[in-house]
Amino acid sequence: MNEDTEEPTADVIERLSAENLELKQRLRDQHARQAVTQAFVAAGARSPELLFAAAAGELRFADDGTLENGAAVVERFRAEFPEQFATAGSGIDGSAGMGQRSRLTRDALKQMTAADIARLDWDEVRDALAG
Repeated sequence: MNEDTEEPTADVIERLSAENLELKQRLRDQHARQAVTQAFVAAGARSPELLFAAAAGELRFADDGTLENGAAVVERFRAEFPEQFATAGSGIDGSAGMGQRSRLTRDALKQMTAADIARLDWDEVRDALAG
């Protein structure tokens, strides 16, 4: 094919379209990995990359490729696997803050499915809705 005078063939267009789609999905996945891993770090995760690997299959994306449920996944993992997150009493302060609950928010609840919310601590959900 002479690029100056000929139109690309259907095979070339199909191959380039498939390559473009694959690159878009890789970029979407890379952004999701970065965002969710950072959210795990901010939540005090002991092994954020390991948690991301466990959570990757639960991530949902909008039609435009943006991550829809990253915060909800992090909150669900915090509720289901609290041992994977640093606690207030694990630092130099000893047991200071041991009576504090995690900081579940209304925004995080909005992003969760009904099944995700059902697995949470109901006292924590009630506190988030009241606050």
